[in-house]
Amino acid sequence: MTAFNFHTYTFAAASYSISIEHGCVTPLYCGFSWQHIIMTELKNDLLLKALRKEKVSRPPVWMMRQAGRYLPDYIKLREKYDFFTRVQTPELATDITLQPVHQVGVDAAIIFSDILVIPQAMGVEVLMEEGKGPSLPKTIKTQKDVDALNTTNVDEHLKYVFDALALTKKELNNSVPLIGFAGAPWTIFCYMIEGKAAKHGTKQNSLHIQKHNLHINSYKKLQQ
Repeated sequence: MTAFNFHTYTFAAASYSISIEHGCVTPLYCGFSWQHIIMTELKNDLLLKALRKEKVSRPPVWMMRQAGRYLPDYIKLREKYDFFTRVQTPELATDITLQPVHQVGVDAAIIFSDILVIPQAMGVEVLMEEGKGPSLPKTIKTQKDVDALNTTNVDEHLKYVFDALALTKKELNNSVPLIGFAGAPWTIFCYMIEGKAAKHGTKQNSLHIQKHNLHINSYKKLQQ
């Protein structure tokens, strides 16, 4: 799904949503858009021109997970810091975000983060094991679990994301657009009841059928 208006381009595909505002992409988390980060004229606006369906000299280049394990400098940081320390330290997240811009020459930066910062901010433990991916030791099973989810003080709990966005924007110095991303509420919900990535949807489907109210209540909490 792609929606356009005069100033904003918003995209939703599968589990992810991204929003580009005035040359800077800001994330849509759980149904709301975080504070806009306005950027002045970009030195490289190839991506934005393509989004506006303007004529471009070549297709803009950016890659999913472009800041990652294929870069030697990223591997060095991975050896020193665990995954969520990298995500939750604005200076590290900024450094990792900028690596492919400086070393590969992509036409957009993608903020280094993870969709599971949302359940973390809601008080759910999230573990990330290198080579195996994320896991949530305590899953949502009862209404009591739903009631325990915290949806307050978003600015405080996710301040490190705001700070990383602001610092990255500053360091980019209007060179290329900055892309942010988020998991859709359904994707986050599936992680929270499965405890891991759900490939076949067994548990969430049975929960949807057998305990519909619990499903709806969990989903409403995520959309807050």
